[in-house]
Amino acid sequence: MKRLAIYAHFDASAQVARHVVYHLEQLIQLGFSVWFVSNSKITPADQTALARLCERVLVRENVGLDFGMWQHALADGDLSSLDELLLTNSSIIGPLQPLAPLWSRPEVADCDFWGLTDNDELNHHLQSYFMVFRRPVLQSPRFAEFWRAVLPFRDKLQIIRSYEAGLTCWLQESGFKWKAVFPQREIWPFF
Repeated sequence: MKRLAIYAHFDASAQVARHVVYHLEQLIQLGFSVWFVSNSKITPADQTALARLCERVLVRENVGLDFGMWQHALADGDLSSLDELLLTNSSIIGPLQPLAPLWSRPEVADCDFWGLTDNDELNHHLQSYFMVFRRPVLQSPRFAEFWRAVLPFRDKLQIIRSYEAGLTCWLQESGFKWKAVFPQREIWPFF
């Protein structure tokens, strides 16, 4: 299985936090090639360390937040040979438990794309900090169309409205099935 993870990174510090490196290492153990994209300045020592772990390290201007970073990386990549694409970002710390069992959960077995959690604000959608797309989505012209249309918004709410909530709807309207591993309706009673 050919897997690619694109990790979107931002930190006000020029240092790459240890939890970020740990996350990257865990993805590599799962068989993902990793492309690291950052909207932050990164020290030369951290760039060298990242280059040892990641297939690509891209540092860019701080515009477009995670969707801008993913778009930047995807514009330079060929998805046609991939079985899975994981888009994730540095807004989470972890993993706190092994990631491999997520892929064998029955909730996501027949999904074209899935994520860890969903959200009902704006519309029902996957939250964008961890999303997995499988071959049917990756080979769809609709997926490529979505990424070509991403604009470099600076406003986080606009990005959530247009892209986080929009991506799930865009793919669902194209006939793709999706699920969250940990649906909001099951988590919410605990808060």
